[in-house]
Amino acid sequence: MIRRMKMKVVLKAISYLLILFFTSMLFAQGISWDDLTSAQKDLLKRHEQSWANIDIDRRDRIVKGAERWLSMNKDQKSFAQQRFKEWQDLGLDKKNGIRDRYEFYLGLSPDRRDRIKGVYEEFKKLPPNAQDDLRRRFQSLDREKLRNNRNRRDNMGPSNRKGQRPETGMGLRR
Repeated sequence: MIRRMKMKVVLKAISYLLILFFTSMLFAQGISWDDLTSAQKDLLKRHEQSWANIDIDRRDRIVKGAERWLSMNKDQKSFAQQRFKEWQDLGLDKKNGIRDRYEFYLGLSPDRRDRIKGVYEEFKKLPPNAQDDLRRRFQSLDREKLRNNRNRRDNMGPSNRKGQRPETGMGLRR
């Protein structure tokens, strides 16, 4: 009896592993055109002929974007269209700068990204005039001074970040 129960457990485990294996094999090949819903196909119809030639990762990103789009309400779609138009109107240098900053951001530690998100959330809670004032003050700062402050902060250990000197680690304020 116990042996039979163990055998059932082993067979179930093997079945789950096989299902997991074959499912991962399907995803490794990416999403085929036939796997898309009719709403996704309607939205992505301009890609139909070239779908099989699109890189798997790019296909996945396109499908995720289509899912996001299809889940948006009218106002969200309007906002997204406006943002996309603004993106299209940017020059190549601006776009590359934004991409570079985004890549830099992705390279930061999760803790550092969380801190940046937190500061941004606090910024968004400020009244518009306070946001504008902060933007003006930030833009008027000398870029070299900003770079030096960033480098100094990055070279400090966590224990001496609050205005303390990295060389001494003694907690002396400047």
